[in-house]
Amino acid sequence: MPISIYGRHTSYNVQKVLWLLDDLGIRYNHIELGSNPGDTETDEFGKLNPMRKIPVLVDGDKSIWESNSILRYLVSAYGSGGWNIDEDTEI
Repeated sequence: MPISIYGRHTSYNVQKVLWLLDDLGIRYNHIELGSNPGDTETDEFGKLNPMRKIPVLVDGDKSIWESNSILRYLVSAYGSGGWNIDEDTEI
């Protein structure tokens, strides 16, 4: 099952996640969300992110939100070589 990323394509925080997904060669589904008032206020989206903000990345049974947390997760789970990040690194 490919990764899903929820968020509007005009959001800088979503764009940086999409860039890293592409750079790492990870297949994903992009679900456009956050452009219309209230579209993140659904119960379904609230289960993915109780803060009801974008971006949200879903990988299997994991749901990760906050763009920098998503970047750290992707590098940790899928990165190699020059993508090593320790916990003190600012993204």
